[in-house]
Amino acid sequence: MYRAPVLKKAIDILRLIIRSPEALGVSQIARELSLVKSTVLGVAKALEGEGMILQDGVGKRYVPGKALLDLSREALKSVELPTLAHPFLERLVEAVDETVCLGVREDGEVRVVDVVEPRKEMKITSPIDSRFPISTAALLKIFLTPLNNEEILRFLRQITLPAYTGNSITSPEDMLQAIEHARETGYGLDLEEYH
Repeated sequence: MYRAPVLKKAIDILRLIIRSPEALGVSQIARELSLVKSTVLGVAKALEGEGMILQDGVGKRYVPGKALLDLSREALKSVELPTLAHPFLERLVEAVDETVCLGVREDGEVRVVDVVEPRKEMKITSPIDSRFPISTAALLKIFLTPLNNEEILRFLRQITLPAYTGNSITSPEDMLQAIEHARETGYGLDLEEYH
C-alpha cells in the first residue's frame, strides 16, 4: 500500500497540535514526531496557508485553525446522529440494563431516532420514528437541563403540562424541581408520569 510521506507527516502534525493543551513551536513538533525542523516548518506553513492551523502571535507557536473546525463540522454533517451516538447508547444499555432511546426535538415534539434494548424479556421500548409530546416527563427534563432556571420557568409557562397519569407533574415549579434533580444526577426519570 502506497503512503504519501508528506501527507502522513501533515496528519501527524495536525493530530499533535489538536491534542496539545498548549501552542506548539516548530522545534517541539519536530522533537515530538522525530522529524526534521525544515520539514515541520514547510508542512506547518502549508497547513497555515489553508487555515488548518495558525500561529498564536506570541512565540510563533501553532494552534488549531478555524478551517479545521469548519472541515470537522462539514464532516459531521455527513454522519447522522444515530450513527455517531449508537455505540454510546449500547454502552449505556450495558450499564443500566434498560432500554435507551435517542430523541431529537422536531416541531414541538420529540422523535425517537434510535433505540437500543437490553437482552432481558421484560422491557419498555419505543419504536424508531415514534413521536412524543415535548411535555413527556423524562424527555422534558432532559431537554431543559442545560437552561438556567429562569429560562426553564419561562418555557414551562408557555406550554401545557398535561396530566397523563395521576403522577404527572403539572406545575411549572414542581417540574423545575424535577429538572434540577435531573441536572444533578445526569439523567431524567419518568416515574409513571406519562404511562
